[in-house]
Parts: sequence; C-alpha cells; structure tokens
Amino acid sequence: KSVEPWYVTGDSDAPFSPTQGREYVKGCASRDTIVELDNALFFLGGDRCVYRATASPQRVSDHGVEDRLRRCTSIATTTAFGAVVEGHSFYVINIPGQGSFALDVENASKGWAEWQSYGRTVFRGCCGAMKDGVAYVGDDTNGTVWALTPNTYLDGSDPVVYIASAFVPHHGAPIRCDNVVLQ
Repeated sequence: KSVEPWYVTGDSDAPFSPTQGREYVKGCASRDTIVELDNALFFLGGDRCVYRATASPQRVSDHGVEDRLRRCTSIATTTAFGAVVEGHSFYVINIPGQGSFALDVENASKGWAEWQSYGRTVFRGCCGAMKDGVAYVGDDTNGTVWALTPNTYLDGSDPVVYIASAFVPHHGAPIRCDNVVLQ
C-alpha cells in the first residue's frame, strides 16, 4: 500500500531505520521490480504503472506498457533490472506472458522499446548488476551471467535482430518510394 525507504544506520543492533518523511503513498506490486538507477528508485506500483521516485513518485510507464501490465495474470512475479550501456541507463521490466520492455531513462520522452531474445517473446535477461562500468545480466533459463557489450551483436550465442518502424507524413495523392535507408 506504500513504499518506505530505509537507510543503513551502522548500528549492529538496529542496522536499518526508516527515512523520516520519505513514505510514498504508492504501493509496490512486485518487490523484484525495485531498481536503483540514475539516482532514483524505479518500481512497479500496485496500480500497474511504473514509477520513478526521487522526491515523489512520477509515472514513467506509457499506456502500451500499462496495457500489458493489466493483462498480466501473475503480476507479483514481474521482474526488472537496471543496466547502463554506452551512457544510456535502461530500466528493463519482464512481464510474465506479455513481454519485456526497456525504458531509456535519459530519453524517457521517446517511450519504451520492446526487447526480445532470438526465437523468444521475452528478453532472456532477468536480473542485472553493474560492476566497473559493465552491465552484467543473468539468463532466465540457465543462470549464465553475461555482459551487455557494446558493438557485440549477439544475445548469448544468438544474433541480435532489430525491428524498426517509422512513417513520413504525406498529404495528397499517394506517391511511390523506391528507396529507404536505415542508419
């Protein structure tokens, strides 16, 4: 029903204590979605919205992700992790039966991207940690830990496939386009 940050006291008899005045009136639907990233706390709220909490929780999920969260029948098993790759901080949430979605925290206005591993409907990474600037991700099937390495276009031993869509507004009669370039 609420989120209450605690801090380390240094006292061995009472190692943690609640931070005074820092209770959020937004509950958490799954403890495994709580991620500290970019000096903020991200979590899946009880109302099935994703929040970024600094001074107060701000909704960062969009209607598409929230629709998938509403369709999830086992919300308490939803997981998330954070990773920083090439200067971009990603909050990645795995929604059982619905897919995996990543938010580029610095470019949140551009929306969420759907992440999948080759031949699967979800991204195989289920947890992650940063060490010395490298993002390490745990595989959801075999427990292997691997690094998200820039300029390596493999997901484990599988290829990485990118799907992009776009449109160019055109008013008037249809015109033919014989050339499209994606960089």
